[in-house]
Amino acid sequence: MLHKLKPKTEYSRNILTLMSGTILAQAIPIAISPILTRLYSPSDFGTFALYFTLAVLMGSLVAGRYELSILIPKQNENARQIVLFSIAISFFISILLFIFICISIDWLVELLNNPDIKIWLYILPLNVFMLSVINILYYWFNRHKEYKVLAKTKVLQSSNRSFFSLLLGFVHKSYGLIVGILFGSFSNFIYSIKKANDDDVFHKPNMHKMKLLMKKYSDFPKFNILTTLLENVSGNIPIYLLTIFFGPIVVGFFSLSQQVIRVPLSLIGVSFGDVFRQKASKDLQHTGNCRHIFLVTFKKLFIIAIIPFVLFYFIAPSLFLFVFGPKWEMAGIYAQIMTPLFFLQFISSPLSNMFLIAQKQKLDLLIQIVSFITMSLGMITGYYISKDVPTILYIFTLIYSIKYLMQLTLSYRFTKVSNAH
Repeated sequence: MLHKLKPKTEYSRNILTLMSGTILAQAIPIAISPILTRLYSPSDFGTFALYFTLAVLMGSLVAGRYELSILIPKQNENARQIVLFSIAISFFISILLFIFICISIDWLVELLNNPDIKIWLYILPLNVFMLSVINILYYWFNRHKEYKVLAKTKVLQSSNRSFFSLLLGFVHKSYGLIVGILFGSFSNFIYSIKKANDDDVFHKPNMHKMKLLMKKYSDFPKFNILTTLLENVSGNIPIYLLTIFFGPIVVGFFSLSQQVIRVPLSLIGVSFGDVFRQKASKDLQHTGNCRHIFLVTFKKLFIIAIIPFVLFYFIAPSLFLFVFGPKWEMAGIYAQIMTPLFFLQFISSPLSNMFLIAQKQKLDLLIQIVSFITMSLGMITGYYISKDVPTILYIFTLIYSIKYLMQLTLSYRFTKVSNAH
């Protein structure tokens, strides 16, 4: 079975390169997690989870989702111009975000039901801009198959984040987890800018060409902004609703359960997705069919995931109790409940890039709207009926599992031009 995963082709070697960086990047925070759970309280983890969720959400939106189009143009010059105007849009929107936060700070703190996050909201726009630029340049490096650069950015960000979280935890600073995120983002931002500058990305912006490209790819902001917003909010709705219903301690349990199982495996899936997106885009352009690479990727993801997820389901509560300490056993129960969701997400998310490749943004938007409404109503109803966290998480798992199965089925259909258009 394992010999099928050996990197015999360029496609497999590219996946292995990104996976290596991802695994190393995740090994560091996972290795120190048993220390962090003894240095920080569940409430500290809850405040961190809320801040991080907001930063990632806004960081994925402020460029108007134009970065998703960087892989599409046949000419590198057109892709470079997309990079430039995407960064400009990010900067402008981040400034507006800062002004909005300054005006609305008290209202935001009350809405988020977490006074500890107030000071960090002022810094949020800077973090958002850095994450946006990192994301934009990530697509540029992916276009040029600079997978070693992508792997290094992951390791650099993760190591710096972990170092500062650990350091400030030992000196009893409750905000160390958030500071770790800031320093991790900053190190990745500087490195990515330097590498992009080496590629001459930032020279000679062409305003006329930028305007033409913004118009040509206008479907990305029209449909993908709302799609991304709904997907992110619905995917993180437990953090928002659990904060409102139960407070930061419960959110701390939930965030640790996600960090231990969802984050490392989903990032391995992202590595597959980055390479799959590049290869499938080329195949669909040149032959009108990328079904072979779809099935190859599906088989690799399934083989990697099936045994670890089955084992984890049965040992999760005991594993959390032993590794993270007695106060974190509830996080293990949460992780056990959500294991089927994580398994389907690991397989479906990389292959759902077919929605972008086949330019099915409208259908993707519809799916996100339906899942968001269903998720919100289901979890709110579950709360008022049971006032029970596990019940809410069972509803979350069921609805999201159905969504991933639907996306996987449709993505398979889009692998042929006759079905994609």
